[in-house]
Amino acid sequence: MYSKLCITVLIFTTLFFAACEPSVKDGLSYDEYVKMAREYQKNDDYERAIAAGKKAVSIKPQDGETHYLLAMLYYEGWRKSLDAAQMKALQEAMLNPNKRRYSSEIEELKQFGLKAEWEPLSNQQFKETIKYDPKNWFARYMIATDLFNNKHFTEAIVEYKKIIEINPNYANAHGLIGESYYKLGDFKSAVLNLETAVKLDPGVENYLQLGLAYKRTNNLNKYAAIAKKLKGMDKGRYEQLVTN
Repeated sequence: MYSKLCITVLIFTTLFFAACEPSVKDGLSYDEYVKMAREYQKNDDYERAIAAGKKAVSIKPQDGETHYLLAMLYYEGWRKSLDAAQMKALQEAMLNPNKRRYSSEIEELKQFGLKAEWEPLSNQQFKETIKYDPKNWFARYMIATDLFNNKHFTEAIVEYKKIIEINPNYANAHGLIGESYYKLGDFKSAVLNLETAVKLDPGVENYLQLGLAYKRTNNLNKYAAIAKKLKGMDKGRYEQLVTN
């Protein structure tokens, strides 16, 4: 038998955590939940925005647009929590340089508010998005880039090619296909895709990757031209090109 004191503490604890847990009203319409999610999103209240987004998905579970909304809420919330956690961790390191650090950077950032679990949940919702809306090229881009970041370069190439079929002028897709081929050692294919990326977006990152690919294919004249261009654009990228 529990004592009266134990029961009182148990009730108080339950009510306390229930009050802290983000929630939204039940029984609202789909449009009301979507509106609520967007309002919370504007105020950077991603926990409640996600709760409202999940309610909307429960009403329209086979709607790609709704899954996309929830995916973006998870992703934006994760990104903002990451930026804030990194800033707090940096401040902590500056104020307490001798304090013992966590062995894992992720575990340390979690202590400063990183919502690490939201990143895989966003990717899961992006996958649900393209299941019901396969022409949503940005959702596919997010999936492809997650594959790229996890070094699944062959699978990433497949997804980037599908993006280009839908949005042929998206420079990032061409650039990351090129980088994927480069990582796989297919330097000729890397050059072809990176040349397209540079035409669409003549930025320093695309020039750097193309210069590296030219170097690997012994196309020294074009490599020298890229090096000269990069030297005038970004000395840091230039140094990266000539030292790799």
